[in-house]
Amino acid sequence: MDSIPHGSELYKIPLLARRKRLPVLPGQPEGISYGMIWGACPLPANGSCYIVRFEGDTSARILAYVSEFGEVFAASGPITLEPTARPELALVPDERGFSGTIFVRNGSKALEPYSRYRGSFKGVMREVCDTETWNSSRTMGYRAFAASLYLRYCVIDASRLTPVCMPGDEASGPEGRRSAARGGHAPAISLAATPLSEPVQLFEGFNDLALPDAIEAALFRIDGAAKPSGLERFARRLLSAIDLERLRKLTEAAWVSLAYIRGTDSFYLNFSRESITVDDTLFLFGVEAVLNRLCAVEHRFGSVPEGVEASPSEEACSLIDQHMMRGMTSWVGTSIDRTVTRNGWADFAEVSCRPGGEWDTRTRFATLVEELVTIVRLEYEFVCDASNGVLNVRFTAPDGRAMPHELYQLDEGRWVDVDAPQCAAMAAEYAARMVLALAAAAFASKITMRRCTVAVRDLVSGEEERYLFERAGFLASLVPFAKQVDGASLEQQPALKRIGGLKTEAPFEIPDDSMRYTAVAEDDRELPEELRELLMADRIGELEVMETGPDARSERLAELKELVQSDPAQAEQGFIKLIEELEAGCAAEELLSDVPLISRFCQSRVGRVLLPLWEEDRVARIHRVPDALFFAHHELETMYFRAGAFDRALEEARCMLDMAGSSTLAHAAVVNVLARLERFDEVIEVAKHGLRVAVDRDSISYLLYRMAFAYWRIGQLDVAMACYRTVPRGETMSEMAQLELGQLLAEMGRTEKPSAEEARKIIEPAGIPVPPSHEAVEQLGSAAVLLTDNGFYALAYECVYVVWLLLGSDELGAVARSLKP
Repeated sequence: MDSIPHGSELYKIPLLARRKRLPVLPGQPEGISYGMIWGACPLPANGSCYIVRFEGDTSARILAYVSEFGEVFAASGPITLEPTARPELALVPDERGFSGTIFVRNGSKALEPYSRYRGSFKGVMREVCDTETWNSSRTMGYRAFAASLYLRYCVIDASRLTPVCMPGDEASGPEGRRSAARGGHAPAISLAATPLSEPVQLFEGFNDLALPDAIEAALFRIDGAAKPSGLERFARRLLSAIDLERLRKLTEAAWVSLAYIRGTDSFYLNFSRESITVDDTLFLFGVEAVLNRLCAVEHRFGSVPEGVEASPSEEACSLIDQHMMRGMTSWVGTSIDRTVTRNGWADFAEVSCRPGGEWDTRTRFATLVEELVTIVRLEYEFVCDASNGVLNVRFTAPDGRAMPHELYQLDEGRWVDVDAPQCAAMAAEYAARMVLALAAAAFASKITMRRCTVAVRDLVSGEEERYLFERAGFLASLVPFAKQVDGASLEQQPALKRIGGLKTEAPFEIPDDSMRYTAVAEDDRELPEELRELLMADRIGELEVMETGPDARSERLAELKELVQSDPAQAEQGFIKLIEELEAGCAAEELLSDVPLISRFCQSRVGRVLLPLWEEDRVARIHRVPDALFFAHHELETMYFRAGAFDRALEEARCMLDMAGSSTLAHAAVVNVLARLERFDEVIEVAKHGLRVAVDRDSISYLLYRMAFAYWRIGQLDVAMACYRTVPRGETMSEMAQLELGQLLAEMGRTEKPSAEEARKIIEPAGIPVPPSHEAVEQLGSAAVLLTDNGFYALAYECVYVVWLLLGSDELGAVARSLKP
């Protein structure tokens, strides 16, 4: 190894700088004192400390700089900018973040793995290797850990550096290497990444092409490469095993599309299951697993969007792949460590949840599960009774097709095929480790969670195995066991054997004698005060908007609608008379009520939750008007519009909007009439009003489209362009919006469509609510939390479901499923 600078300049330690001397390290020369300084010293923005050799109490020689990201760079003095050179030592976390690999530069070569560590940069750390070292026999914080490793391996005794093979395999570590040299095992495989002559984009075109074409194109590129990298050869080995003809047929039949999840650097296959078999579904899950195995390996050296600039050997890729498959149980300790940490969903919208209540417990559990990094598809559902400390979770068992069908066996030094029974056995073991991880998430979701059942459902047979865990037994025996099997091979099935005695025949559903899942219309429970003010109602049943049973008013409305074509004048008088009678009934209800009442209409329960946004007096209560009153106004508005009586149509449309402020139909009626009257300024104002409460893509699409055209007509072309660009794709008005956007761009002399960011910068100063509006999300979010905590699950489900669609948070999707009656 090249000599490491021992500090050419004597540096006077600032008075306020923090310092720490390290204990004497093995081989450290007598009279030399090493340590770290930080605090008042000049450091780059992401700097952690300097490693120094102390020269008395006030001076030191700087040996290296330590960044917050696990990298240690040789240095001879203080610096203010991040080094551009490669580090001499790097601590590279696994995807889970609580363990990783120690890489050290061997001479002028690239970084090579030397050993492993456990812990995290924010906690304590310890080296992990086959023979005891100074750093494996003690735990310490990040600064001291990084500094002592650098001093041991790069300063004091660099001669002991030797590349290692994958931890957890028999040939890893010094003993394994000596055995290999004697002929007991194959030579160790270095996991070091060799720099490539040019970057490799393994998944180039996967966002643009149909999946079968993208895979075929990737194989074509790899086969055409003069010298494919190890990662590319590994990708060819995995991708070439996919039945592309079957994938093509399923892509057509089930509309298969690929989504890249940037947060986890992984892929997700979207497809319709209605027209395909269960076997087809498992085949597609297997394809998804192949892609995510490649992602997991590539993630060690780059990412899907950026690709890689260095690659290990094909054999090393297989070893990394196996290591990732074996690491499922590391999530057990990770979850348990977070039992008492703060819940990021505790303060949501404008309210705080009840600590340890239903919202707190369910969102904690869902967050922990969504953070699990699984190679296979994780589809799960759960039921919860936080008050009694019970949570049950069910997930779909992985199939053998999601397991590796070919492995590099390190001890044999060759590639081996894995037959179907072996793949099935590996899948069963992987499922057992998922059971432990999910149980840990359940117990970590609430400190008083007493019991958890995890059900593993077989997608083919529909049968399931259920495992019952009690808190004390799980923490005492299975958490330590999970640490032991972390990294152990799947073939021996240690986890499956361990949990085999915990099977239960108890039902999955949690017995519940309360009314928590009662339909809104049948639920007469009183609302707590905080929900009364938020929803302007006293009982949950008042939030029902659907009329049930035969209704004379609706029958009369239907008769008048049939009369419109044959005798419009008589139909008009009938509608007017019906409206007068129904309005008189509403006025009587308001007059005789003991509390202030306001009569309103809405078309959905979510719309009813949003209605209070337009009301100033939250003390009042909302009285639901009959459906016939709203639709009688609508029929009159339609009659007048078709007859060209636009002023009278506008009057009726405004009546609709006054009584139904959250209704897209009411907004559309007003917009249509105003547009025919060419009152485009007012069209814009009404559309803005509607966007404040629009929470479904079709409504948002319609309002933005009408607003875009109105801005075009009044000459504000840039705002019109931004509105057209913001119309969601795949909705009723989307195609028309794109067509008109093209015409507008031609008029503006512009060829390129604006980016989403450019459109947003134009829309916001124009006072256009960017959907979903902050007000709508706050109202629905507050209702979701309070309804869940107070046991009104039927309506809570609808609120959480809509907020999930608006925010795209998978945790909320899981919580919504747990509330569904």
